[in-house]
Amino acid sequence: MTVFCPVGAAISAESEPTRRSLRCAEIERNGTFCLVLDLSLRSVPPLCHHPVRGVRSLRSFAMSWHPAGDRRRMRGDGSTLGPVMPAIWLRDSPVFQLVEYTPIWLLLKVSSVIPADTRAKLWGNLGSQLTRVHPGFRNRVVRNLERVMPELTARDRKRLLRLVGQNAALTLSELLFNGQFGGRRSRFDVAGPGLATVDAARGKGCIIVSGHFGQWEAVRHVLRARDLTCAAIYKPNRNRFFDGVYLRNIKCGGEPIFEIGSAGMRDVVRHLRDGGFVSLLLDQRYARGEVLDFLGRPAMTSTIPAELALKFSVPIVPAYGTRLANSRISVEFETPIEHSDAASMTQAINDSLAARVRRNPEQWNWLHRRWANVPDRALPAGAK
Repeated sequence: MTVFCPVGAAISAESEPTRRSLRCAEIERNGTFCLVLDLSLRSVPPLCHHPVRGVRSLRSFAMSWHPAGDRRRMRGDGSTLGPVMPAIWLRDSPVFQLVEYTPIWLLLKVSSVIPADTRAKLWGNLGSQLTRVHPGFRNRVVRNLERVMPELTARDRKRLLRLVGQNAALTLSELLFNGQFGGRRSRFDVAGPGLATVDAARGKGCIIVSGHFGQWEAVRHVLRARDLTCAAIYKPNRNRFFDGVYLRNIKCGGEPIFEIGSAGMRDVVRHLRDGGFVSLLLDQRYARGEVLDFLGRPAMTSTIPAELALKFSVPIVPAYGTRLANSRISVEFETPIEHSDAASMTQAINDSLAARVRRNPEQWNWLHRRWANVPDRALPAGAK
């Protein structure tokens, strides 16, 4: 039996003659260092020491598998344990991924022959039901709402849970049919004081910041219609078949598309230096970021967009696509962030998005672990 576990979960075994030795090799997989334990043992060693949880049986340690374990790092409290290695190899195999992608392919094929408005209603209803019945999604949304909006009643949280799932699924359907979505720009209402700054930055470079709010891809379609092609950064999907479909569709909103990581960041720097536009979503947890306020709670936030704006002296403009009635979308470019220092500028970006979320909480993606592993006391003194 072979087991994956995060580095830091030290394994100890009694050196009895009836037990064979563990052969350990440290490898790097998906950017996370893991310890490969080849357990060629007649009986499983009884002890496994975890830095937080203490001593527990190695058998139970091995069985504490999480479906996304190979993509997750150990949490600060040590609560994430690695998966069983055979499951990892299976999930990464082309055959397994093809089987996994087949129902998605069928859904996309059926959706492609349905009118766009009908498809939006269908996906929205599916998303609202899935978020309501899926315990992982439901618990995460409710937990986040309780953390930052404790004044909500149980009835309000239940209503928001349904609407959050509906908006998330609707947004995904528009991204997976991004070419059709971009062709409906007549439904976009474009305004905002930042538009003049964006137009003036043509050929000089500009950073557009937003979040997983409303339909953020509408911002790039508006820029493309103004002959201002905006690059973006994306995270490859684990399933290679779905990733191809997803990447092909997000390119409909503008190119180039850079893959997340150090190589992608070098491409972003080069693109900005050449006077290009880059769109960045800044509302996900960034482990190496600064602890800043977001919706009244400390959150790890990347200051990279602000640092790039300062380094290349380009404007940084918050922009959002807010859903309105009758399937219309209001695309608003806010006043550019005033240049100062990276932390203050990033806090201003957080405040801009937080104001949008408080006005329309159902349009933000509450499924993210935005405030994970950051205690309230971590917020700097004097912060909100």
